[in-house]
Amino acid sequence: MEWKLFLKGSEELIQKTCEVYVRDALAGILAQTDEGYEFSYAQEYLLDLNAQPVSLTLPKTGEVYFSTTLFPFFDGLIPESWLLNVICHKKNLETGSI
Repeated sequence: MEWKLFLKGSEELIQKTCEVYVRDALAGILAQTDEGYEFSYAQEYLLDLNAQPVSLTLPKTGEVYFSTTLFPFFDGLIPESWLLNVICHKKNLETGSI
């Protein structure tokens, strides 16, 4: 995960971004902004006719998906309880940062 700072007009927006891979291919970028979450497919992934969508709820399209909450597909991938604690400990992360 990476932090980026964007300027929008006179406002500063802090954004967390995460690359999303499907079978070792960069499928897209998931971003957390001040307004919510965005997911967009990588152009090269869109052009690959054999590449499957990340989720049935996120069909391959050039549009940017937006949600005020984390998309259910990605939310379901986040570990919980003791497994979350183990991963955070190994990666030196705080549980609230995931």
